Amino acid sequence: MSQVPLWVSYLQALATPAIALLAAAIAWGQWQTSRQKFVQDLFDRRMDAFAQLQIIVHKATFEDHLEALALVVQNGAKIRFLFGDDLFEECKILTDYIARMNGIVKSDEQPPKEVDLQNLRDRLQKQFTAMVPMFEPYMRMDQMLPGRLRLL
Repeated sequence: MSQVPLWVSYLQALATPAIALLAAAIAWGQWQTSRQKFVQDLFDRRMDAFAQLQIIVHKATFEDHLEALALVVQNGAKIRFLFGDDLFEECKILTDYIARMNGIVKSDEQPPKEVDLQNLRDRLQKQFTAMVPMFEPYMRMDQMLPGRLRLL
């Protein structure tokens, strides 16, 4: 039987835990990367929804009310699931203004006149301007920062 030097025995004994630690470090790095990609993708989707809402308000104010109504109905679910119920409720108010601009009113109301239309445009702009700060918490990317820096 050949005798193995002592240092080789120690090296063999430490190799398995060292490989396990290396595998754990690689797994942690992949988890961090996938987490950051998820946060980035969520930010991109939220930014797209916000930009679409800006386009809707612009179209409703300056261009085609009917197209704006169609777009706001299509994007309502995105707002609800990407931002939450608080902003969804505010978007329902925008939808109501845009619907009124298109003459879609409750059965006991009269369709808006030209003077009312300008008033609705102004109210729509004010509503959207008031909503913009509500988007900010959702648009922050704090999750991208390492744990210790997030507290600063």
